[in-house]
Amino acid sequence: MKAGMETQYKIVTEGKLREGLDEQDFVRAFVQAFKVPEDKARKLLAAGRAVTLKDNLDKETAEKFRRVLAEQIGLEVRVEAKPSLASLSLVPMDAGMAGEQTGQSEKTGETAETAPAETARRCPKCGSDRVVGDDCLACGVIISRYRSRQTETTEETPSIYATPTANVLPDNEEPGDDEFGLRKVDTGNGWQWIAGGWRHFVRNPVAWIGALIIWYLIAFGAGLIPFIGSLAVNILSPVFIAGFMLGASEQERGGDFTIQHLFAGFSVEFGKLVQAGLLYLLGGVIAVVIIGAIVALSGFGAFIHQAEAGAVGAGPGVASVMLLAFVAVTLMAVMSMAFWFVPLLVVFDGLSPMQAIPMSLAACWKNALAFLVYGLAGFGLALVALIPVGLGLFVFAPVMMASIYVAYRDIFHGSATAA
Repeated sequence: MKAGMETQYKIVTEGKLREGLDEQDFVRAFVQAFKVPEDKARKLLAAGRAVTLKDNLDKETAEKFRRVLAEQIGLEVRVEAKPSLASLSLVPMDAGMAGEQTGQSEKTGETAETAPAETARRCPKCGSDRVVGDDCLACGVIISRYRSRQTETTEETPSIYATPTANVLPDNEEPGDDEFGLRKVDTGNGWQWIAGGWRHFVRNPVAWIGALIIWYLIAFGAGLIPFIGSLAVNILSPVFIAGFMLGASEQERGGDFTIQHLFAGFSVEFGKLVQAGLLYLLGGVIAVVIIGAIVALSGFGAFIHQAEAGAVGAGPGVASVMLLAFVAVTLMAVMSMAFWFVPLLVVFDGLSPMQAIPMSLAACWKNALAFLVYGLAGFGLALVALIPVGLGLFVFAPVMMASIYVAYRDIFHGSATAA
């Protein structure tokens, strides 16, 4: 057979950013555009070599990816032409032609037999060689259906501002458990999150303690303003928490946590973080309404009123009290799980609050046992922190704050390493 060569293209980068572009801005834009974990975006910058982001593209599709990556995201990339053996013609060849083809194969470093075979052994989505029949055991994709969808995608004429729908990752990268890398961790990781929070804290304990004290003073001062102050504290809490998380991220990259990080959330996704605070406030109002309805229907409110008036009467049944306690605890737990990771998912993964809330809830629910260990260990440490006239809380509080970041990295990005 004689190979009918047709030109295909690949997208290559050496991990360099457009001049003046901040690394964190690039990571946030890349994650938002291609819906991949943050650590995969950082790997592109730390590779130290040429990395192929996407292979076997036609010219139009390659140009689409180049425009998005270079013009919108700020990653320096180049489009390189490469020979493809995708189309073959069944033309008899004599010995001279065979020798000619052999010479061409030696120049390109691959043969007509080995190149297609190598491609067939690897998953077109994640690049893994764990392929059996039409299935990829690494990412679970059905290869024939995936190729069909990719063909439909490349046939569409993209807008210059369109976001690529294909996977833009090095071919040897394996995906997480799902689109966002959400995974179930070992139960014992709950304690490891606290240990990781401690390692963040000891890098700069003065700054961690100072930032928390300033935050508490701000909250206390705002609370002195009737009604408006309390609303402001609730709405802006995700903004301040995001600041702590950005500081922890800076430590993980080799930098340092500073008191200024407390206010970093005001310049990173501020609008979305305020939306998250409003949604949290709305959730609290809904919880109060539900509990109030139960109180009214169970007769618990009348019992409290009689007790305040000094009247003696039959109180609410034990079942009503237990129901009220159960609902209150359940609502508190659901609220905590739903908003636990929201500031981090907004800042680091570019999600909207409405996208982040179900992701946070799913992460906590999927790792309920690890969070149980985390909660029990935290409760025990809190009791110990109270012993020296409460002074231990100056250590306990920042450690637990940093542990939120460690848990996020562990669950969403498979990296529980601390600073």
